[in-house]
Amino acid sequence: MPLKSNLKFEQVKKPIAEPISKFGGQPNWISKPEWPLDSCEDKQMQFVGQIELKDKLFGDTFGKMAYIFIDCDEEGQGSWEPDAGLNAVIVQPGDNKIKTVARATGPACPVNHFPIDCEVDQEGLIEFKVLFDYIEEPEYLNDEQIGLMIDNDEDAYDAYAEEMEPSKIGGNPFFIQSEEIPIASDWKFLCQLNEGELPIWVNFGTGVAYAFIDEKGTFGKLLWQC
Repeated sequence: MPLKSNLKFEQVKKPIAEPISKFGGQPNWISKPEWPLDSCEDKQMQFVGQIELKDKLFGDTFGKMAYIFIDCDEEGQGSWEPDAGLNAVIVQPGDNKIKTVARATGPACPVNHFPIDCEVDQEGLIEFKVLFDYIEEPEYLNDEQIGLMIDNDEDAYDAYAEEMEPSKIGGNPFFIQSEEIPIASDWKFLCQLNEGELPIWVNFGTGVAYAFIDEKGTFGKLLWQC
């Protein structure tokens, strides 16, 4: 069965300096900085978080860290599309396919509605370390298989959905609309991010973002559904 880690966070008291999984703050680049620019105005996108490509979840990949970015537009116009140039998954080392600039820092996500016991700096910025708990989840079911499950055993579908829908790293996607895989060749699932479960503010249309990397771990893509 596939392994995943449900997303759990621990706020840090000072910026993280090492290349580990985190959300918020500024990226910790392991190669030359590659900050993505949006396709509309050539502005730096907003940094969401970084995910270490751990062997236990992703196998032996060429890339070792994936950095997630999204356009800063509060309306989120077009940022749900994987190839519109309004979001990015930068893999390092890797073969990234989006326009970038060699800047180490840029726009960061503010806090999301001030979670309980959360300390925020004067600019409303915040940074969280990711805590890993490796657990198994069911095998991936495509749209046709899910449709058959709903028709034949609705209780089984409810149990499947309960296991698959939380925010997570690794495992497999559970789409809230129809199946949408943005990488045509073989792929690995990077993460599933429910906007309401994140401690930082990001606009996924009150929905869920899905990020993928290619099988070798050299580039990634992101989309969101609501």
